[in-house]
Amino acid sequence: MKKDSLVGKLFVVPLEDGGFSVGLVARQNKNILLGYFFDTYFPKQPSEIGGFIVDKNNIFLICLVGITGLKNNEWTIIGDLPDWDKNEWTVPIFKQKDPLLDIYYAIIYDDDLNETSRKKISKEEAETLYKSGIHGSGVVESILSDKLKK
Repeated sequence: MKKDSLVGKLFVVPLEDGGFSVGLVARQNKNILLGYFFDTYFPKQPSEIGGFIVDKNNIFLICLVGITGLKNNEWTIIGDLPDWDKNEWTVPIFKQKDPLLDIYYAIIYDDDLNETSRKKISKEEAETLYKSGIHGSGVVESILSDKLKK
């Protein structure tokens, strides 16, 4: 792992209502991150991991996201995930819809976040997958804000 890698880091994401959520960097390829985002809402910005329990049962968003939020210090790193193991935080299969043909695809990425393959899937299969594509930090903040509205 590179010295400047963010893999295994937990970070705080500001929400539109003034609250906060937490994310985990599971992979990094230069300025692209694979982020796991959790459904825990914090009314105040946590400054450390503290009592926050990272649990796969409270993940509600996994996506590729640009590094801008962290690079511009809009998202704050709060520490390393204890006992980080990349095999526990895998790169999922994502979905993509062809808007003209109404066809769905499963998109497979490798650990370096490079697309390695795609295959046609049913709409029902697609409903179980997260969207492919690289999200900006503002888009992620908006998605999290909508899902965590208090």
